[in-house]
Amino acid sequence: MPIKARWQRFTRANLEKLPEKEGAYELGNAKKSVIYQGSSNNVRRRLLTHLINEKLSTVRYFRCDILGFMDWDSGTAREARHAEKFRQTHGKKPKYTKRSPRRKSLFGF
Repeated sequence: MPIKARWQRFTRANLEKLPEKEGAYELGNAKKSVIYQGSSNNVRRRLLTHLINEKLSTVRYFRCDILGFMDWDSGTAREARHAEKFRQTHGKKPKYTKRSPRRKSLFGF
């Protein structure tokens, strides 16, 4: 399943509005096609590093699936679900995603 949040412009101003929480995210190109999927225990900080490093120069948009207080799974587990759905739909990983996420929950299973 793709992240259901709407695409936002990949700018410092938009990234700094994000909460410093765990979650999964997708990065998109100018056509809003997913080119990278990831997760972090601090999505805001991780996306800012993507912006600063400029390794993914074609990124124009992002969307996040931030964990709430009562969520039982982890950001990595959500990334794994999003990645699996992407592979089922497109038959491959997003262009710049190199590793497969480790599927685990808050309790390690």
